[in-house]
Amino acid sequence: MLLAHDLVGSGAGPLVVLLHGLSGNRRTWDAIATELVGDGFRVAQLDLRGHGESGHGGTYNGAYNIVDDYATDVAETIRSLTDEPVILAGHSLGGVTTLAVGQTHPELVRALYCEDPPAFEGSAARRAESPAAGYFGAFVAKIREWQAEGASVAEVADVVGAQPDLSGLARQDRIGREAIEDIARGLLRFDPGAMEAAIVDDMWAGFDPLAPVSAPLFVLRADPAAGAVFIEDDVAPFLAAHPDAGVEMAAGEGHSIHESPEGRARFLETFRTFVAGLA
Repeated sequence: MLLAHDLVGSGAGPLVVLLHGLSGNRRTWDAIATELVGDGFRVAQLDLRGHGESGHGGTYNGAYNIVDDYATDVAETIRSLTDEPVILAGHSLGGVTTLAVGQTHPELVRALYCEDPPAFEGSAARRAESPAAGYFGAFVAKIREWQAEGASVAEVADVVGAQPDLSGLARQDRIGREAIEDIARGLLRFDPGAMEAAIVDDMWAGFDPLAPVSAPLFVLRADPAAGAVFIEDDVAPFLAAHPDAGVEMAAGEGHSIHESPEGRARFLETFRTFVAGLA
């Protein structure tokens, strides 16, 4: 499936392809993309299958699978955009998909950057303990309710924006009303079947976070105290499998590191350092 996308910038550097997280959409990267275009990159922001303006796949039938669907879609879209290897960066589900593309389509990637990827949540036991996956069932029900009732962007944004982070600050106060409304639009377009597939084993079948990748690899993980899904216990096995990878923690930042101004600065700092070190 070719994915809906925006392509911005005219720089001579390698194409940077950005992948959002589960239930998100490509608008989440607007501020990051602006910065990277200013750095001289061309940037593609993609809507994954079932998200934003991309096509839907189905429910509980293997049509929302990391390897067979998400990674394959991204690979097909990359081939439609460029003949050169890309720098692929993804948040959450997008980060896991980034790893999967590196494993299955190594010729397409020059480097891999992952933001707090739930790489080890392929087991039911791990998902049952996950701070993110724990609310998926209720979230799916709420999204279906909004969609069935024809809720407005403003109505959804009011609910999403009022959610507090661990500091007690409302999400809207942390990232702004415009960003919250982009999230709301995405939720009204989102296929909840994609999240249902993440609750069971459908999405994870065939994905191994320890499978080798040949491209340079970096993980920016969230703070465990703020709801990280790439946790401290993941670091040692990940580095044992990927000994040349870089792993750093964004202190004080939750799962969606790039959303807040402080987290965005940390994302850009580590991304620029990582890319500057590529051969």
